[in-house]
Amino acid sequence: MRIRLLLIAGLVLAFSMIAIRLVILDLRETQGTQLDQFQLDVERISRDAASLLVLSQDYLLHESPRAIRQWHAVHADLSRTLPPVLAYAAELRGEVATLSEVTANLPALFQAVESAVNDPDRAKSRPRLDMLADHLVAETRRISDGAFELAEELAEIRRARDLSDQRVTLSTLSAFGLLIVALSVLVMRRVLRPLAGLQRAALAVQAGNLAARSGYRANDEFGALSRIFDQMTHTLQDREATLQGGNASLAASEASLAAARRDLQNILDAVPSVIVSWDRSMCNRFANQTYRTWFGIDPERMPGLSAQKLLGERFEPIRPYMEAALRGEPQVFERTFMKFDGSGERHTLTHYVPDVFDGEVRGFYAIIQDLTRQTQDRALLQQANDRFAIAADSADIGVWEYDPAAGTLVWDERMYRLYQVERSPVPEPYALWASRVHPDDRGRVEDLLGAALRGECDFDPEFRIVWPDGQVRHLKANARVLHDRAGAVSRMTGVNIDITERKRAELDLQETSSLLSTVLESASEVSIVATDASFTIRVFNAGAERLLGYGAEEVVGRAKLQFIHDAAEVLARGGELSARLGFQVEGDAVFVEPSTLRRPREWTYVCKDGQRVVVSLVMTAMRTATGDLLGYLGVAHDVTRQKQYEESLREAMQKAEQASNAKSQFLANMSHEIRTPMNAVLGLSYLLGRTRLDVEQASLLAKIQLASTSLLAVINDVLDLSKIEAGELMIECVPFSLQDLLEQIEGVMKVHADAKGIALHLEVPTDLPLAVEGDVTHLKQVLTNLLSNAIKFTDRGGVGLHVSHVCATLTRVTLRFDVRDTGIGIAPAVQTRLFTPFAQADASTTRRFGGTGLGLSIVKRLAHLMGGEVHIDSTPDVGSEFSVVLSFALAAPDAVLQRDAASTTGDCDVAGLRVLVVDDSAINLDVAKRILELEGASVSVAANGQEAFECLQASPHAYDVVLMDVQMPVLDGHQTTRMVRERLGLTDLPIIALTAGALTSERERAVAAGMDDFISKPFDPQALMRTIRRHVRAKQGARPERLEGVRRTCYPSAANWPQIAGIDAVDACTRLGCDQPLFRALLQRLLDEHQHEHVEIAESTADAASLVVHAGRMHKLRGSAGMLGAKALQQLAREAEAACNAGVPEAAARLSSEVWVHLRQLRVDARAAFGAAEAAATDARAAAEEALGTDAIGDLVDMLTQQNLLALDRFNALSAQLRQRLGAESYDRVRGHIDKLQFDAAARVLETVPG
Repeated sequence: MRIRLLLIAGLVLAFSMIAIRLVILDLRETQGTQLDQFQLDVERISRDAASLLVLSQDYLLHESPRAIRQWHAVHADLSRTLPPVLAYAAELRGEVATLSEVTANLPALFQAVESAVNDPDRAKSRPRLDMLADHLVAETRRISDGAFELAEELAEIRRARDLSDQRVTLSTLSAFGLLIVALSVLVMRRVLRPLAGLQRAALAVQAGNLAARSGYRANDEFGALSRIFDQMTHTLQDREATLQGGNASLAASEASLAAARRDLQNILDAVPSVIVSWDRSMCNRFANQTYRTWFGIDPERMPGLSAQKLLGERFEPIRPYMEAALRGEPQVFERTFMKFDGSGERHTLTHYVPDVFDGEVRGFYAIIQDLTRQTQDRALLQQANDRFAIAADSADIGVWEYDPAAGTLVWDERMYRLYQVERSPVPEPYALWASRVHPDDRGRVEDLLGAALRGECDFDPEFRIVWPDGQVRHLKANARVLHDRAGAVSRMTGVNIDITERKRAELDLQETSSLLSTVLESASEVSIVATDASFTIRVFNAGAERLLGYGAEEVVGRAKLQFIHDAAEVLARGGELSARLGFQVEGDAVFVEPSTLRRPREWTYVCKDGQRVVVSLVMTAMRTATGDLLGYLGVAHDVTRQKQYEESLREAMQKAEQASNAKSQFLANMSHEIRTPMNAVLGLSYLLGRTRLDVEQASLLAKIQLASTSLLAVINDVLDLSKIEAGELMIECVPFSLQDLLEQIEGVMKVHADAKGIALHLEVPTDLPLAVEGDVTHLKQVLTNLLSNAIKFTDRGGVGLHVSHVCATLTRVTLRFDVRDTGIGIAPAVQTRLFTPFAQADASTTRRFGGTGLGLSIVKRLAHLMGGEVHIDSTPDVGSEFSVVLSFALAAPDAVLQRDAASTTGDCDVAGLRVLVVDDSAINLDVAKRILELEGASVSVAANGQEAFECLQASPHAYDVVLMDVQMPVLDGHQTTRMVRERLGLTDLPIIALTAGALTSERERAVAAGMDDFISKPFDPQALMRTIRRHVRAKQGARPERLEGVRRTCYPSAANWPQIAGIDAVDACTRLGCDQPLFRALLQRLLDEHQHEHVEIAESTADAASLVVHAGRMHKLRGSAGMLGAKALQQLAREAEAACNAGVPEAAARLSSEVWVHLRQLRVDARAAFGAAEAAATDARAAAEEALGTDAIGDLVDMLTQQNLLALDRFNALSAQLRQRLGAESYDRVRGHIDKLQFDAAARVLETVPG
């Protein structure tokens, strides 16, 4: 009992000391926590103080608004942190008011600094700012220093508290130790002895000896404890025996279960299929490792996650299947999805197996098999089947199967086609196939078939079959023998391929090889040498043997390619290639450098006898179909003859060039020699036409002009053809009006058509473009040539020009010009050569119709130059149609108006201009001088370039323009022009080449010499005036003043023109060259042609056909009236024609009636005017007859003797008196001579007149 009390007292004392110690430790812990927080706050204050110091300095240096905001934020934080720290510090040491006051005063101080910084007068506020800044920094540092002091005091407090704790702990431990010592003494006496026995027993039990006992049997507490201990060990001994048996059984079960679980896990992880378990809420319960492989998710992280979260966008498509599985319905389906790494698609077969326990679905298992390989294999198999089907179809491969036991064959469709046998629904007998095999091949093939069935060989023969029509085909068979499980032959499966074409190709190849060998041996003039890839010669043909003197057996397989070459030349070539390519090239490689293959190159062969031969060698690489190099082929031939030929060819080229130059020179000389007199003829004819002529003289003059114009056209055709052939003909592109051009062509061609008594029709679409861009000159030449030919070869019917659209865009239009006639037509055999220069249908065509045969050739070539084409459709004795298709760019109508404005009559006015004409031909000088003086110009002349240069040197500004011939003695036109430009400095003086040359090269030389323009003789007077006017205006910028006293030469003019109401006398006089007889004849012809117009009006407008005919009549009247200046009549005829074309008979009849009224009045007025003129002429002739005497006849004889063309006018003036004086017979003789321009003969007749 005492022991128990002592123990209790000791335990109470011990627990009391422990409690006290725990209280002290809790208090210390609370104080430590406060100190830790205090330390953190002090550190924060220190950081805030440092931040305030940095921000203050930043603001003072940069005055940044950001620094202000940050300073106030830090100060606010400091203000929040400082009070609790100062309060705790006060508890510790008692005085902290100074640090708080400093912090509270900082905002006011910082505001003062801000005010000083923002003071506009910075100079005055600077001292105050410096003082405030220093104070602010000092106060901020005080806060920082105060925080540092607090930190140091905190460290001292911690050290003191730690020392106090150590003292308390030491005293407690000392007391506790004393108590333990006292108790130990007591325990040793009363407790330790029994406890030692218990300890020994306990250690024995601990060691596993459950039979150990304490052996203490006293009746005290330890005795009871000993007995209880012994009873407990006895019970433990019994239970341990039981437990050992149970543990053995449990260990065996756990080991078995762990092994089963491990095996199941390994099996599930090893399965290539995904196995997943889902509960009723579609949350995961389990997944094998394959899931990680497929979806990249660790299976250990999956349990508890929902299917929607795990599957993402793949969940919704399979949700119906999962819901069905949760209803207890097994599911099987295929699906395809992208692999998680994006490497491709995965094709799967999914099984959903419901997890049913006690009739309740607890979830389901998902077993997903990867069918990607099978799907791809199926696709590949299908592709292979498709390819085989395509190959079999394209190659016509037949598939068959033979059953040896039944003796039957199963054929596919192609087999039936191969053997030309009708398809049968049952297997074919073996005899059918055997009957189709060619008799000569049947035995061999059947023997091979039997051997194959016995396993002695493969069955792959080539054999022939015979079709029912007797045709023999070649087949190739391939088959495989299939056996059953017992090893017996079950069937044979194979294919048949038609190789007939291959057999023929092989035969052709054999023939080709034979032919090639023959060619190689026959090519005795060409050296053919072939090598293998190592340059060893393998082919050496007869030509090589003949050239080099070696036999093929001496070099084939024994010598390299360079064996037959000059070694020095090979070495030099190697050095050249090495330098160019940057790497070493030597030996045989110099012949096959890639850049030189397939290109001829001259080499030197060394013959067997040492002779050297220069050859042209072409090396070619020979490769297989797959591109592998087989070797090289060298083909060479002796170029000695070729060099001789090249030399002769160069000589021939020089001669050809000389001939071409001679031709060009001949054309230039011919042009000059013909055009010079032609200029005189046409110029004098022009001047003669400006004089007073009677009708007969006018007719003769017209014939002269017509013949001259025709001759000029022939010359121009020859020159045009020469220009085209030389490529000198230039195509221009200018804006023009198609309607105006066509009307001009119609007006010119109508005269020729009327002369032959045939109709000329012009059909133009109403939507013809107002203006286009193109070569108007050459288009006019093309259409005029075609129309002239049509009129020439048409004696009855008519000729028409039809214009139609081919296609059009926003910027271009393509038109078709059809020239149709009802002439003699052209035979098909002739049409092929019709466009050849100088070609006509036959010799009779030239004799009958004349011409050079150049027109159509020029038409075709001009059309091609303009980007068009020409077609012909002709039937002999029916007519011809020539079609020209041309494309034009659309132009603005204003452009045409501007161009026309540059060509108006005013531009031809040269009155008052001072012109210097330079020409070595006196006739040309006289013609040019007269023509220019007729227009009012002041003209000076010079016979050569030297005279012209001296004139200009003496009076540099005396002339407005110079007309310069090119080919002149003393000094030609080119030299003269250069001297004028360079020596005299007259760069602004217009100099125009007026020469008989017409070639483009001559024009280029003239421009290069410094001439401003180029006009070919014979020139058109009006064109000459326009050219002069244009250049003078361009150089001088304004119209020159007219010379005082300069007047136009007065010839018959509008003032002397018959004045007839309704006719513009000035217009008529201008158009007809003041030719009154011609005017009278044309007017009378117009009135005669339409004298019955009033009778025909009703019939002409009765129906559509009549309207068309009447429109043509009105069109003809419109043109004639316009030529005669009858403008009102022309307008009425135009309106009547339009009404006929529009199909309005009422308007056509009304306007035609007005036309007839106008014609009737014109007839009356013309008769009156011509009557008055006849009376005046009669009075003049009577007066002349009275004055006729010997002097008048003598003057006429003198003029005829001098070949003066004015004799024509003089003879006409004296014709009435001469008829009376000479008598009819003599007068007619004189008239005939003069009409033929036989002036000498006429003079001799007149000299016989008495008196």
